[in-house]
Amino acid sequence: MLQRLYEACKHAFFGPGTIPSPQTIQQLRSIL
Repeated sequence: MLQRLYEACKHAFFGPGTIPSPQTIQQLRSIL
């Protein structure tokens, strides 16, 4: 689970000032 969360965060926050899409936020919420 931790690896999955890490990968999702890397995808969601790939650069400075990145705003994750609603779909990405939902994915992070489902992991947590």
